[in-house]
Amino acid sequence: MIFVFPGTSKSQDEAHLSEVEALKIKNSALLRDLEEVMESRDEKAKENAGMAAKLEHMDKELKHAKEALSGRLWADSVGGTRILSNYSLSFSWIDWNCYGLHIMWF
Repeated sequence: MIFVFPGTSKSQDEAHLSEVEALKIKNSALLRDLEEVMESRDEKAKENAGMAAKLEHMDKELKHAKEALSGRLWADSVGGTRILSNYSLSFSWIDWNCYGLHIMWF
């Protein structure tokens, strides 16, 4: 479809139309790029949320380990192994052996 405006020639109208088509193509490409960037951003946000949850869990484990090592938790001797409990009744096994202290939280 060609629009003819008063005072313009057919070649000028065709030039404008080709310019409009080129801009439409460029706009479509930019929209595709934007969609890719937004998808990538969403994926990174999910990864960051997962890493934040892991870091929070590790921070809690570290806190429990520090409390256990500082003696803030009550201890009950069972042979060469001590069972420690914190206030929320989660347990850890502390195994004393010739290599040092091993802590396993569950």
